[in-house]
Amino acid sequence: MKLRCDLAFVVNDFNFFNSHRKNLSLYLLNKGYRVTLITNTKGVLKEDLDFLIEKGLSIIDYRFNRGSLNIFSAIKEMYLLNKILRDINPKTAFFVSSKPIIFGGISSLIQKRNNIYFLISGLGYSFISNSFKARLSKLIITSLYKVVFKNNNSKVIFQNEDDRKHFINKRLVKLEKTLIIKGSGVDTNSFVRKSYPEKITFLFASRLLKDKGILEFLEAAKLIESDLADFIVAGDIDISNPNSLSPQELQDLKSNQRISFLGEVKFKDMKDLYQKAHVLVLPSYREGLPKVALEAGSSQMALLLTDVEGCRECLIPNKTGLLVKKGDFSDLYNKMRSLIAEEEKIYDMGVQSRQFVVENFSQNVIFPRFLKILQHSF
Repeated sequence: MKLRCDLAFVVNDFNFFNSHRKNLSLYLLNKGYRVTLITNTKGVLKEDLDFLIEKGLSIIDYRFNRGSLNIFSAIKEMYLLNKILRDINPKTAFFVSSKPIIFGGISSLIQKRNNIYFLISGLGYSFISNSFKARLSKLIITSLYKVVFKNNNSKVIFQNEDDRKHFINKRLVKLEKTLIIKGSGVDTNSFVRKSYPEKITFLFASRLLKDKGILEFLEAAKLIESDLADFIVAGDIDISNPNSLSPQELQDLKSNQRISFLGEVKFKDMKDLYQKAHVLVLPSYREGLPKVALEAGSSQMALLLTDVEGCRECLIPNKTGLLVKKGDFSDLYNKMRSLIAEEEKIYDMGVQSRQFVVENFSQNVIFPRFLKILQHSF
């Protein structure tokens, strides 16, 4: 018996779905849509799956090999995804990140599927690094993007204008086949400020990737006197990503006396994490639209972000936070010191940061955009 499905989300990692798309799925379920999630459920807590199933979400376990370029593995994965999509036959499908986009896009061409949306949540390692593997990966990905984006029944959803312009300029997609939706929606009722720590505290919360700016954060923190500020790092290495810190670098971080290292923090605990700091620091080299920055902004935190694609959309310079130069730890240090010197500015920025997020990136703003897509499918 085939599963009746109005909408399918295809995501390569359950934790990413849980933090970025779960609330949207629940919103659409409440609107009467039958929603199916296709993702890797290995290692996921049963209580997390049971909660979603009880709410009405159908879940299909499917394993993506995120870091592999093996052609035989790719063919097998694509075949299995094609079979799943044929069996559930969703009226609309959202494919999130590169492998789901490519495999789902090819499957949709084979099956002549309608109402396909490709969600570009960020360009990632292949577009940032200059290593041989990254350049090879980028060549493969962009070549396949050109193929799957030609589907007349598809659109590509970007989170920022810079990424859209990049894809159009590279002739990967035509303007009329694109949309901008600024993020996945922040639950501004959950991410609220309760109190601040006594001492000014800077928080880095992300995967421990070099292109997220973790090394610049650590270098800047090393230069600031311990009596002036505290520093927190929340995150873990990602062995499937070549830009990850090594296990030895992780061990060095754990031994760093200047840093309070928390390791990976579950999404359900993030709202409590933001209470431990005044300023969110993300010196990333490129983003789609960093949800951690928007959640921190909703939690009345000043933001220190890099002046790059995806990050600059999250703040109003000198009003809700400050922009720093990419890869420049000395500039980051100077901006940190400027905030320490004007502590009241941190609190003022926090108030305006929340207002900015509520008005532009909250679930109340973003979710109706997705609902409109489903109601006016092409």
